[in-house]
Amino acid sequence: MSRASQPSKGHGASSHYHLDAISSPSLSAGNPVASLPAVYVRTGYLNDCADLVIDVPVVLVDNMEDSSNLNHNSNVAVKRLARRADEPLKKALERLAKSAMPKNSKAKKKYKKDDDNDTTHSKQQQQQQQEEESAVVNLRLLDANGDTIDDTLPNAEAWTRAASLVWTNNAPRLPVRCNAPSVDDSVYVPTTAIVGCPLLAVPQGTAFVADVDDTSVLQWQWHRRRDEAETWAPLPHAQAREYTPDVEEDTNKQLMVTCTPLWTDGSAILNRRVASPAVTCVPAPQGRLEAIEARAEAFRQQRSRDNENGSFRIVSYNLLAAAYEHTWDDMYPYLSKEHRGIDYRQHLLLDDLRRLDGDIVALQEVDAAVFDRAYAPHMHRRGYTGVHAAKASDSAEGCALFVRKSHFRVCATERVELRALAAEARESDEAFASYVKAFPDAYGALQKATTIGLVALLEETRVANDGTSTPRQVLVINTHLFFHPRAGHARIMQIYLLLNAASSWFSNLACTMGRRRVTWADVGIVLCGDLNEEPFDGGLHLLRDGVVSAAHPEWVSSELFRYGRFGAREVVERFCGAGGDFEATLRERIELLRIVGQAAATLRSRREDGAIKPALPPGASAQSRVLTLVDSSPNTISHKTHEHVAALVLRRVLLGTSIEDDISPTFSEQEWHDVEAAVRAMRDAVREEKAAMAAKQAEAVEAAGLLPLSEDGASTACGDRSAAAFSDGGDRIARIEGAVGVGLQVAQTARLTCATGYPDYTNYVGGFQGCLDYIFVGDRTLRSLRCLDAPSHAAVTANRALPSACFASDHLPVAADVGWTEH
Repeated sequence: MSRASQPSKGHGASSHYHLDAISSPSLSAGNPVASLPAVYVRTGYLNDCADLVIDVPVVLVDNMEDSSNLNHNSNVAVKRLARRADEPLKKALERLAKSAMPKNSKAKKKYKKDDDNDTTHSKQQQQQQQEEESAVVNLRLLDANGDTIDDTLPNAEAWTRAASLVWTNNAPRLPVRCNAPSVDDSVYVPTTAIVGCPLLAVPQGTAFVADVDDTSVLQWQWHRRRDEAETWAPLPHAQAREYTPDVEEDTNKQLMVTCTPLWTDGSAILNRRVASPAVTCVPAPQGRLEAIEARAEAFRQQRSRDNENGSFRIVSYNLLAAAYEHTWDDMYPYLSKEHRGIDYRQHLLLDDLRRLDGDIVALQEVDAAVFDRAYAPHMHRRGYTGVHAAKASDSAEGCALFVRKSHFRVCATERVELRALAAEARESDEAFASYVKAFPDAYGALQKATTIGLVALLEETRVANDGTSTPRQVLVINTHLFFHPRAGHARIMQIYLLLNAASSWFSNLACTMGRRRVTWADVGIVLCGDLNEEPFDGGLHLLRDGVVSAAHPEWVSSELFRYGRFGAREVVERFCGAGGDFEATLRERIELLRIVGQAAATLRSRREDGAIKPALPPGASAQSRVLTLVDSSPNTISHKTHEHVAALVLRRVLLGTSIEDDISPTFSEQEWHDVEAAVRAMRDAVREEKAAMAAKQAEAVEAAGLLPLSEDGASTACGDRSAAAFSDGGDRIARIEGAVGVGLQVAQTARLTCATGYPDYTNYVGGFQGCLDYIFVGDRTLRSLRCLDAPSHAAVTANRALPSACFASDHLPVAADVGWTEH
């Protein structure tokens, strides 16, 4: 979950020792060796070397003051020497001696060379060489018995055996400390703290630290101040990694934590103390506790009644990735700036997870960096193990899974790329290949979608009181399906591909674990996540019913959907051309409805001062002038950002204005009335054509003899859920000339039921409210005991919509207590 405790990498370009020796004048006559407390040696690989070359830094510290008085900014000068692990010790000692000698002794003095001083110069050179050789001879390593270590031994062996270093026979011995704990980079804490939410310091770049919570290895101290003008004051009784800001003492104050590595005797390792940036404490948002505490507390108390019978709690939560924060001005204009940053939001998200107290916690839209420095350390501290799987994109966000170690152990995990599964299915599944050949845009959507599935096999670690002797297993599938609202057909295929892949993976894993007789139906199946499907959509029919008929209305999307949108130039050329009238397909008209809506929004939010930047260039026609404007900045100027482009779209598409006429962005009241009437007419026409398409689909279904549909669109023939039931007696894709909306007939063998029910919404934003997040469980082995109640609508809408000061995501978490069935 967190970084492994291992030697740091990258201290040099090749595999060498690093001998950090104090530079002059620490070993001069005026600075006795006794003032140097220790020599520090570190071993470790460099640059991922695999030849056992060891990196050994040695630090000669020349400061004897009490480490408790050392300010965290103190700087003890060091000199680092890089040596090879297989090099003889003698070479390292020679180099160390020369580096640490006083400057006036090792400096190469330049003498004026002439016939009169040749002899004097030669004598001085000989004397200097003798002094250097003497220094080298007297620098020795001693073992624990006080015996001199053979200087012909390689560095790797000699330094790890060493107990002390002596400079001369009369000098005190300097302890040699091998692989002392260190924090090489920094200490991470979020720059904003919320009073009442725990702060956890996370050291970055630790080496030789097995447990960052071990106070005998790392010493922690929290400090407080009012502002930058005040000196930091250490907080009594705040010597742990975690600190919870107090309402009375810390509100509107600044906090900082220092971390000091300790040697085995409890002494501080000088020049190794690190400090966090300053943290500003803000009060908890008003209404936060009222919004979440009551329902979370009731949910927590209910589980205790049947916890001893092997039940467990599942939580699923879309955290709203910070990777997309650059889009939030458009998506969440109601969200204030101070509540957008992940340093603020992570406290609320972690507080939600603490209160929900899940045994299996499935998360979506998890930033990889935030997982490493925040979510994983917090959850690990509370008894979880976790894994993160990035999406198939450059966004560095993905799905994460945390499992309570006292309940389950993780047997294996697998990251599944759904576009790779689609490519494999096109080659191996004849019916799937026929479908994507008939609808290439559908396959294109699957290939461009970056969806992944995180699959994990868990095994019980606790002993249940229900008489079971063999630990039971749970197969968890966590995913975040393709987002587009008109791509229901793509999500059906994604669910179909993901379930098939999970089944195959489990079967192969069962064989390797020696459990060949254990089948997909024998384990507890959990599928959860942000499915981007509403309760009536086709993907959920596949989960509940085990089959989606080729006649399901969702397949109409195959004909109408195109992944990607019209660019600014394409909009102007296609819909605002000189020809005036144009013949658009139904798919284009659906897209055009979205375009004119965006153009109208651009004009309605026009700046009050009426300034338009950049100005419209001269040209022969309105279209050519707008195209010149678009081409001047194709990535920033479009109907969504510039008034003249938006005006051209509305006037040409909806009002029929000639391209020679004025394209002023100022619309009269009558013109706005005409625009709204034209939009209504376009919407009605699209609705009528969809209805005609549905009628044509029904005729194709009847002609092909496909499975009939019930009134809600679900297949009525779902008694046999096996794949074999749909592989014989007819095509799984209807090949009917001219038929539209007839798609792939798919089936899956898992019997799943929704454990969280169907609340009115789990996603509530300015332009959409609906239920998109679910936890499904296999009803052969698992049953839902209870689910988390939704917060009040008043709490959700207190700040207009989600996210807000009280709710850190645009989604609400869903959770369910699940028990095992008798069989």
